[in-house]
Amino acid sequence: MSEIEQHQQAIKEFIDTANNMKDKGVSIKVVSSAMMTANAVYASYSVAGNEGALTDSGIEKITTAFAEKLAQVREIRKAEAAAKGAIIEENTPCAEG
Repeated sequence: MSEIEQHQQAIKEFIDTANNMKDKGVSIKVVSSAMMTANAVYASYSVAGNEGALTDSGIEKITTAFAEKLAQVREIRKAEAAAKGAIIEENTPCAEG
């Protein structure tokens, strides 16, 4: 399996796990927060290992990578919505829920 295929499979497994938690009654906010915390723990490990702690530059590196992924997801979601005929407004605030 290629890295791209592994990446897509990992995404699917994380989303499936999150949806299973939601289906068991865990709020979406709690699921999202837990996933972000788990991501922070694993990202810290990927940069600093088990024995190290992130430096400010390590935090910046991870924060930048996460922001780039958020922007990619936003663009994909906007394109999907536009393909369905939705009107996309740039100044619409973040949905709360």
